[in-house]
Amino acid sequence: MDNAVFSPGLRLLCCRLTRLGGANWGGLGSMSAPYWRLYWNRAPGATVSLESREQPLTPEMLLLIPPNTPYRGRVVQGVDHLYLHFTLQAPFLKVEPDLFVCPGTPETLELARQIAATIERAGDGAMRASVLATALIYMAMTHVPEDRLRPGCVDERFQAVMNHMEENLDRRVANSALAEMARMNTNAFIRRFRNVTGETPQNFLRTKRVERACMLLHYSAQSIEQIAAATGFCDRYHFSRAFRKLRGMGPATFRRMMEG
Repeated sequence: MDNAVFSPGLRLLCCRLTRLGGANWGGLGSMSAPYWRLYWNRAPGATVSLESREQPLTPEMLLLIPPNTPYRGRVVQGVDHLYLHFTLQAPFLKVEPDLFVCPGTPETLELARQIAATIERAGDGAMRASVLATALIYMAMTHVPEDRLRPGCVDERFQAVMNHMEENLDRRVANSALAEMARMNTNAFIRRFRNVTGETPQNFLRTKRVERACMLLHYSAQSIEQIAAATGFCDRYHFSRAFRKLRGMGPATFRRMMEG
């Protein structure tokens, strides 16, 4: 009997407290990015919108935003804004775009207040803030309905191939080499890969490269040329073209928007 305990593979990217105002949030375009977000505001004064839905951010709730959700932010009046960015493994990888409201409980609201207070005292990199943030994220994720989750790849051969691709985003990876890893001929491998992932191997690889590039654009000081090389693109031109096709904007615009 398999008694293995499921681990969602949480990776906390940032845990920060900022002062929102019209100049640094409300004027932004779509803030889609390939990671989860968790928001809590100390007071009313800001909203998040997805299509025709506008969700006020209040001190009595938390807001979860799945990866690649094309939402917009609006600030009515200045407000302290706690935000956590993080990634998770399957089945939390491809949740459809949405805004998940997590009604505040005494435990979650106290955690949010403690995180904000800890950052004010010790700065964004405080270890205690990161530990508290991890606890808050796990509690908030229980509000994502199970029917919105997609199971991960159940074929171990293809999971190994996808892991190899993600570990070698800076290298050229041929379909024939991937097929050999899966012990299949190339055409059968491509068909099966599409059935498993919904994408061809090269489209999957391109998507993962652009997602990695998003992380580097947001969280590193590397130049766009360096990021292009680190994610397997031959030059900035081809990188920018692929990035724009998948994200709807160029990498320089994405970086400015994330820094907004």
